Amino acid sequence: MKFFIGFLLAAGLATAAMGGVFTNESPADIRIIWAVPTNVWPVDKIWTYKVVPQDFCDAVISNAMAIGSFTMKDKAHFSAEELAIDKNALFFKNKDESKWLTIVPAWGYIEYYDQNADAKMVSAVQGVPESVVGVPDLPEATQIALKYARLLGIDVSLLARKPNTNNFDLHWIVETRGWTNPRTKKLIKEINDFGVSFDRCIDGFPVSGFGDFEVYFGNNAKVSRLTISWRNLQPYELRGNLISPEQVVKSIEDGQTRLPRLPEQFMDGIKTVTITNAIPRYNRKPADEPMDFVIPGLQLDAIISSEKTNMPVWFQTGIYGRP
Repeated sequence: MKFFIGFLLAAGLATAAMGGVFTNESPADIRIIWAVPTNVWPVDKIWTYKVVPQDFCDAVISNAMAIGSFTMKDKAHFSAEELAIDKNALFFKNKDESKWLTIVPAWGYIEYYDQNADAKMVSAVQGVPESVVGVPDLPEATQIALKYARLLGIDVSLLARKPNTNNFDLHWIVETRGWTNPRTKKLIKEINDFGVSFDRCIDGFPVSGFGDFEVYFGNNAKVSRLTISWRNLQPYELRGNLISPEQVVKSIEDGQTRLPRLPEQFMDGIKTVTITNAIPRYNRKPADEPMDFVIPGLQLDAIISSEKTNMPVWFQTGIYGRP
């Protein structure tokens, strides 16, 4: 877990960018097949957004402090360099620094951490870890997480849903531990932390990547970690002239759209790239990095076929076509 000084200063020195995927050069002499069910995008124009500082109201800040039972006496001071990044940033920590809370309105960013929320591997009983009690399962963790989302100012109607349903497009992270019972000599495996992660939707389109809002729970559903990346977006430019399927294929053929990084031996044997789905998505940087604009892209799901195997992949291209 990175400490607030390191990530705040390092991210403040970084330059903002639109993001993207880490890729190889697209190989030559491969056949690009467009197999998407439709050649028509769901909209004919799409917004680019400018990122402006978030306005966390007093109630949101108070609710965030309450998660860790912080008071204003727990407020710590930032350095001049850190305040230059965001003069309204707040940081709280307890006396032994086992839990802390960072609020950076400039990035729409909140992070909370409690290292004592999970059952400890070392307890008062020698050789027997602290008992795991009350770690929530997926349905319970989802409901508790949505409660925190509302308390922290997130409009849950803007959380991404699975295609053609009202069900949240959830991701979950299960952390387990294993230990050998000294009496029975049996290996015990148990879930000691359960996390749920939600993605944001902008104008009905999901945001690429994870971590717009995620919460992890330890013993008795106590929050072990919570992260919010909810940038304040201001409409900047509404553009049409969206890329056509033919332009997508040509951009891959010409190497302007790069394929995902693959094992070198697989790259040499590629015969076809079959595009099976294409959906507009908004790109974003990691939660604890500054960002000037949120820019739409086009996510491509594909099957890359070689002489020996098929590999499902996804990658992105620009959503705007040439005039």
